[in-house]
Amino acid sequence: MLDCCDPWNGTQIIQALPKYSLNYDDITDLIITHGHSDHWGNLSLFQQAKIYMGDDMAKDGIYEGI
Repeated sequence: MLDCCDPWNGTQIIQALPKYSLNYDDITDLIITHGHSDHWGNLSLFQQAKIYMGDDMAKDGIYEGI
């Protein structure tokens, strides 16, 4: 899975997975593009997954570290 949304979208994520014939425990890897909470806010739903996280952050409107 690429990013897992902000903490307020957990229910929506869990409800959407069956549309793709998935359950939350089918997610084995999470790629988090960067450290803003709207990208990693539901990590607790996927405790079984390996997490890969980018280290870039926006500084003055410019992304670095990509």
